[in-house]
Amino acid sequence: MDTAIKGGDFLKDSRGMPITLEGIDEILQRVKIRLDIEKGTFLYDENLGSHLHSLKSDMENLNDIALSYAREAIAPMCGVEIESVEVIPTNSSMELTLTVLSDNEYGEVAIKV
Repeated sequence: MDTAIKGGDFLKDSRGMPITLEGIDEILQRVKIRLDIEKGTFLYDENLGSHLHSLKSDMENLNDIALSYAREAIAPMCGVEIESVEVIPTNSSMELTLTVLSDNEYGEVAIKV
């Protein structure tokens, strides 16, 4: 069980109590955190994070490189796999949609780098 986070703060229910996540929702949040953090920038664990922030829209095989970086970032998470990544370059950034598999359940994570 984990506490739901959005925008760096805990999500709360109508009573002001933190919302908890379980199952695939908990896994998706943990994957998103690992992918959102630039590898080497988290003071307490320099191995946490991904190299997704180093992607350039003009790279050849962009989806394959992004998939490799995402799989590297979630490697410490037992039983979790990144099935696919779709990268959509925009004017100043890239939007990534990742399909995640855990315990025979699928979910999607969207991030912007």
